[in-house]
Amino acid sequence: MEWEMAESNVGVEESFVKELDIPLFIAKMLLNRGISDIKEAADFINPQLGALHNPFLMKGMKRGVERIGRALHYGESICVFGDYDTDGISATALLVLTLQRLGARVKSYIPHRLKEGYGLKKESIKKLSDEGVNLIITVDCGITSLEEIGFAHSLGLGVIVTDHHQPFAILPSADVIINPMQIDCQYPFKELAGVGVVFKLCQALAGLKNEELLCQESHLDLVALGTIADLVPLKGENRILVKYGLKSFASTSKVGLRALGEVSGVDLGNINVTHIGYRFAPRINAGGRMGDAKKGFNLLLSKDFTEARIIASMLDEDNKTRQKIQREVFGEASSLASGVDLGTEGIIILSSRQWHRGVIGIVASRLSEKYNCPAIIISIEDGMGYASCRSVRGTDIMSVLSGGADLFSSYGGHEYAAGFTIKEEKIDELKKRIKQAISKLSHTKCSYPGLIVESELDPGEVSREVFENWMNVFSPFGKENPVPIFLSKNMTLIESPLIVKNRHLRLILEGKRRVVEAIGFGMGGLKEKLEKGDCIDIIFSPRFNNGRVGLDDRVGLDDRVNLVEVS
Repeated sequence: MEWEMAESNVGVEESFVKELDIPLFIAKMLLNRGISDIKEAADFINPQLGALHNPFLMKGMKRGVERIGRALHYGESICVFGDYDTDGISATALLVLTLQRLGARVKSYIPHRLKEGYGLKKESIKKLSDEGVNLIITVDCGITSLEEIGFAHSLGLGVIVTDHHQPFAILPSADVIINPMQIDCQYPFKELAGVGVVFKLCQALAGLKNEELLCQESHLDLVALGTIADLVPLKGENRILVKYGLKSFASTSKVGLRALGEVSGVDLGNINVTHIGYRFAPRINAGGRMGDAKKGFNLLLSKDFTEARIIASMLDEDNKTRQKIQREVFGEASSLASGVDLGTEGIIILSSRQWHRGVIGIVASRLSEKYNCPAIIISIEDGMGYASCRSVRGTDIMSVLSGGADLFSSYGGHEYAAGFTIKEEKIDELKKRIKQAISKLSHTKCSYPGLIVESELDPGEVSREVFENWMNVFSPFGKENPVPIFLSKNMTLIESPLIVKNRHLRLILEGKRRVVEAIGFGMGGLKEKLEKGDCIDIIFSPRFNNGRVGLDDRVGLDDRVNLVEVS
């Protein structure tokens, strides 16, 4: 695989080293994350809850708090209307818990993915109206529900929209809209997850009972859960919320999270982003993907450990079913994708009547990652197409979809992820329009992504303790704060290479200052190309152990590199 060094700015790097008293490789890492001034760098190194922005800077927040305050005063029935993914479920749980604490008459509604689909629907609104609901508060949805919110008003219901998805040019006629993505919203940080927007609302609501830390301390675990699962950039407020949210798992009072840790094999005292993204979120999502998202919601609100264990086990079984179905769909989609001329078309658009709607989002994500280009997967059922779209840096998928807006029954999303429904007979026309839109984007090119190397670093250049400390400072790693990749040149192989567990490559290397053991995961096939005495360059990522980071005298060869130069 190709790799390249990150761009350098000697002036900024030297300024960071001098003003912040940090090593040069750390200064380079800060610069590589788009940080170019001293204050921003200091805030990144030492994130504080006190640095969170005033929630009332977000457009609609004051009116939203006032409307909820009236509902509390008059005893109105409130329904928190969520989404069936982990972000939406976490956001729903967070707002319900907060409103309960404030004494509200509150219930929740999470639509059935397969029977109802995403977002507000007239049928569900009518059902809530018949049940006596006075005020609907949407979380992680609603910003594109123009017709549905108009229908809610016709029934006499109030609607507050909280969302983080990209709005259309015309906004819904909700009583209040709280969404940092609104064009005229002056809120400084735009990239909150749905649960992040709800957290800001909960911060603002705390003033109704003079409880400054109403949710700030007790529910940050939910905020971290939804934020990580939604793959938003781990910078700015997201970094603060996730950093402190992960710490709060160790002492969480939520038996549902403890049960989820048990069934997932995760120690909550050492939980990290990977655990959330690959163990917790898939299980919570599995309920919604296979049908019933209420399982995940009930798990998060459960107060009985026995009940929580039962729900967690059910979600674990749902996840196993999801994995089996996903493997089958991905295999079929991959075969079809291999026949697409990506260099010409620039996008993967596939459809089938055989694909389970609950897994198409994951399949689209994996294809987009594999080919480094946008991917749209459409599941056709009873004459309707249900699509999930995923994109890559530089291609705004919502902009691409806008050219087919008149063809959709519904659509919405943001720059990197979107979804739509469409009548089956319109799919061919949509494919033509999307391919035309992609062809006009000269920068769109499908290729295998190269590695961006943070900096050159000899393993002996810094002590293990210093390196480990700085990697913990930079954590949590995730989108736009990736696990760093370094380059070490002229490492001498001082012993013959060995194969470990039939497929991994083990090397003993000597650098300028130290001898290290390097493990190349899945790179056993390179053994025959190497011999004792060779001088090689290695690209490596730090190894994670028990939630901590450190070289620990072992340097992990990056498993995506075919090998580097032997001289």
